[in-house]
Amino acid sequence: MTTVLAAAKFRARSSSVGASASAGTEMNIKVAVRARPPEPPGSESMLEFDGNSVTETGAGGERSTFAFDYAFGGDATQQEVYDGLGRPILDYAFEGYNGTILAYGQTGSGKSHSVMGSADDLGIIPRLSVELFERIEQAPPGVSFVVSATYLELYNEVICDLLNPGSQGLKIRQHIASGIYVEGLTEVQVSSFYELQRLITEGNRARATAATRMNERSSRSHAVFTVRLRQQRTAAEGTVVLSAKVNIVDLAGSERADKVTTGDYADARAQEGAAINKSLSALGTVINALSQQATQARGGAGLASPRRGGGG
Repeated sequence: MTTVLAAAKFRARSSSVGASASAGTEMNIKVAVRARPPEPPGSESMLEFDGNSVTETGAGGERSTFAFDYAFGGDATQQEVYDGLGRPILDYAFEGYNGTILAYGQTGSGKSHSVMGSADDLGIIPRLSVELFERIEQAPPGVSFVVSATYLELYNEVICDLLNPGSQGLKIRQHIASGIYVEGLTEVQVSSFYELQRLITEGNRARATAATRMNERSSRSHAVFTVRLRQQRTAAEGTVVLSAKVNIVDLAGSERADKVTTGDYADARAQEGAAINKSLSALGTVINALSQQATQARGGAGLASPRRGGGG
């Protein structure tokens, strides 16, 4: 099984007082694939990794090769994945760019392991959190920082606040200045890695999970953990204020109904699976439209990107 990891950065809205802050519309997207180790251990893998290319051998012996910006085999470490995708996004955040890391794949492919990891094998979010505060502590005089975080899940097409369990049915809004946001979502200011890690732990505890035939602890929702970094730099020529967000998205896995339903909760698991697949299908439609839009823009034409209705 494989997980697809996409990392994107784009220029945030920056403001300045007494100095000229840089601005622009630059966007940069990197796509990576990560394979789980073969199961059982030592068995032959159907995937061959060569640099940033992956060759898959089908059941009939046919071979297909795919190219990525990064390709992590089954022996890749969490540190290698973070160095390739997590650290560059953090670099951009300190420069005033927004960034998003998105994990997509089938149930049981290792998405949550890549994003969260475990206590003895940290994933992207905790590693980024540690390095974030290390850099803040090493910042030169005249630079101050404010860090805050939000954590939400999309469960059965309903937005829930993972930092305020019980707060459900939140709505997506758009502000003329700050852009897209979730109305009523709890945002907590933090001053250390330990405070940020506590929020992550609390949110993970509240997140919807359940056992399926494919995964003993399957995520039944899409989760978005966001860190907002605000920095103020004071110099002789004036004060510059930069604000950036890092979004890390752990998508629930795509599923087949016959692989999900189990036991007394078969109907609930089937409903969750249908909602998961519906939203993943909508995401695929948006990504496809954006790809076509970028392609046609080079020829002077463009396509409108579809959006989900009803605040979902």
